[in-house]
Parts: sequence; structure tokens; C-alpha cells
Amino acid sequence: MKYLLKLILIPLSLILLMSCGGNSGSGAVVTTFTQIRVTHASADAPKVKIKLNDVALQNGAMFDYAESTGIGTTQVGENTIAVDAILPDGSEATVIGPANVTIEDDTTYEVFAIGSVADSTLEAYIFSYSRDFDDSLVRVNVSHLAEAAPLVDVHVTAPGAALSGSTVLGSFSYKQTLQPDPIPAGDYQIRVTLSGELNPVYDSGTLSLSAGSDLTLAAIPNVAATDGQSPISILILNGGTATVLNSAGDGADLRVVHNSANAPAVDIVVNDNFAAPLVESLAFPNFTPYVNVPAAEYGVKVAVENTETVALDAGMLDLANGWTYSVIALNTVDALEAIVLADNPRRVATEARLRAIHGSTLAGNVDIYITAVGADIANLDPAVSDFEFKADTGYVSLPEGEYDITLTPTGAKDIALGPLTVDLMNAKIYTVLARDEVGLGGANVTLLDDFNE
Repeated sequence: MKYLLKLILIPLSLILLMSCGGNSGSGAVVTTFTQIRVTHASADAPKVKIKLNDVALQNGAMFDYAESTGIGTTQVGENTIAVDAILPDGSEATVIGPANVTIEDDTTYEVFAIGSVADSTLEAYIFSYSRDFDDSLVRVNVSHLAEAAPLVDVHVTAPGAALSGSTVLGSFSYKQTLQPDPIPAGDYQIRVTLSGELNPVYDSGTLSLSAGSDLTLAAIPNVAATDGQSPISILILNGGTATVLNSAGDGADLRVVHNSANAPAVDIVVNDNFAAPLVESLAFPNFTPYVNVPAAEYGVKVAVENTETVALDAGMLDLANGWTYSVIALNTVDALEAIVLADNPRRVATEARLRAIHGSTLAGNVDIYITAVGADIANLDPAVSDFEFKADTGYVSLPEGEYDITLTPTGAKDIALGPLTVDLMNAKIYTVLARDEVGLGGANVTLLDDFNE
């Protein structure tokens, strides 16, 4: 979850036209530059393009949620910033700005796209700070960018220190930033509590901060939060990197899908604890809800239900804190295997998100068509070509509406499966898992995620 992106310089012609500096001894035009960084922090907004002075950054690169341009340069004086949303049909719509910003010299500017598309609260939040500080210390700015979160206290302590009124760095509400004095390098723990309380709603765990670090920490909505997990994550901006740090106790969310058509019901056993399986008596073609487990490395085995007979030793599974996973047991019983997929639970207000997974041993490589209902595929190109067993399309963005999903053998128009008519809605996630039919009698599908609301 780390992104390394760099901000491009504005073109030379634009520098010359919009110069605000004085003349050098040779008579050349001199432009003074300062620093700026732009970050996507709207949890339900689609990918965006960012324009600085009408120039799309990084040749029109698209930035997803919690991604940042990194520190770049712009001219001192009047600038304009605009954010264009990428709609699922590929078109673009300006959703923020163009906003006029007066940029001063020797200053770093942070620009965040915040708020909610669904609630019509999308906006730019901007703050600034001096470029210079004592690089023998650590500078940390902390911004509250989680719209739904109330007034909170931020505690910065040595790791494991008890919280009290004296450990409060400051209190802030949505669209406010704490800019405390620089602190010595070392190990710290950042905890966020509701104002006046000492029970953390967010806990960073131990953070090692080295001398010269110049950090902006932004509390943003946790798009993976389920019951018992922190509603916020911390986005750490450090030069050209943007890293999401989930609360230390969030754990990982895991679901298991039984997708082997001729295998018996199974138990999913972790760390050889056959007496208390993580999942019990899971029969084909069923699947579990998401189960929250501590982030850790687990030895995973698939056993015939209510026995210690291991049908598959899936090896070690390393589950990262704050991540969401699907484990799919598939193939025939004599060749049983498991695939592990990282799921993305972020819902986007302007689009439906559809994912297809190939789990059928009988279908062979296929082409996938996603068309209007009743459309003839004879003269259409597939949305996905040569889709092979165990492959995953990733999340495809679609305008809400009804669609037919049709599978054919690769390069052919003979229908192998479908058309399956689906009704997709914005801000929803849908997964279609191709599978064999009971007893290997043909191909079928299992529908996951918001298909089962």
C-alpha cells in the first residue's frame, strides 16, 4: 500500500508566460518556485486527474484514493488547482475547482481532495508550512480529514505509555490541522481518542521516526472498517511516498469459498488446531462471511469435515493488518488447491465495481463479454480475452444498470456460460466466480459480495 509518484514541472512556456520574479543581470526572466503536494483523500470518489495551472500532472496520470503526487514545485504567486474525476465510461468531469491559490515563497503547500461525492461535500482542503526546519529533529503535521469523525484528541507518547490529559498533543475537528513544534527522533506511538476520553479509536503501534523526517499525517476514512475496527486510517505523506497505516488492532478480514465441485464438505484449520477450526463444515458451493482474525502468519490446512484428514496443506498464509482477503479452494478433489486474493472493499459513488474470477476446471480459457441486455455478441469484442483458470480480472468500473455477462471459448462466439443478466448499482461491489456444476456436470457461477444483499 505504498505509492511512489513524482510531480512534473510545469512546462517551460508556461513558466515564461506566468513568471512573477524579477530580471537577472543578463535580462532573463526569473521565476521563483516553491513546493506543493496534492493528495486524493475522498473515500468514495473515483480515480482523478489533477491539474495545476491547467496542466495535467504526470502526463494525465490517474490518482486513486490515498495516492499522492509527492512533493513537487510550482511558481510563487497566483496558481489554479483543479481535480477531474474519471467516470466509468472513461469521460472526465471537473469536481473541484479550478480553485485559485496564492502561493508564497519558502513554503510547502498540502492540497487534499476531501469530503464525499455521495453527500455532495467534495472540496479542496489546503494548508501550508515553512519549508525550513531543524533537520536534526522530526516535523509532523497532523490533519483531520475524516468527515464522519467528531472532535478528537491526538496523543503522541513513547510506545506503551499510559494515556492521560498530559499526553494530548492537541484536539481537532474535521478540516483542522495540528502543527506542533518539531520533536526529537525516536520511537513513538500515536493514539486518537474521542475528545476528553482515553480509550483509543485509533492506535498506530510503534513508529520509528528518524532525524530529518518531514511528515504529514492525515486521518482519513478507513474504507475497510467493519465492526470493532477503527473508522479511520492514517495516511503518512513523506516526500514522494504515501503510506496507509491502519490501527494496530484492526486485524485482517478473511472469507473462504468452497469451489471444488466434487470435494466433500471441509473444515479450514489454522496452525494445526483441529479441535477448533477457523471454518467448520463448509460445503460446495458455499462461502463464509468475512471473519476477522489477528494479522499474523498462519499455517492453513483443508481437512475433511469433523476429521483430521488433510485434503490440502495450503502452506503459510501471511495476513496483513487492515487488509481483506478471499481464500478460494478449487480444482477437483484429486488436485485440490487454494488461491488467495486481496479484496478491495472501497465503494465508489460514481460507479459499480465488477470482478470476475475463473474457478471452473471444465470451461477452459474463455472470453468474457459484458454487454447491454439482449445484445448479440457476434460482432462485439470481449471485455476480457483469453481468461484462464485461476485468473482474476480485478475490479472493472461500470456505470450502474443492467448487463449481460457471457462467456465463450477463447476466440469463438459459441456461448459456454450465460448470458447472466445482472443489475449493478453505483457504490456497490460485485464478484462473479465461475465454477463447475455439482458432480462436474458443466459450468456455473457463484455470486459474491453485493449480489447477496
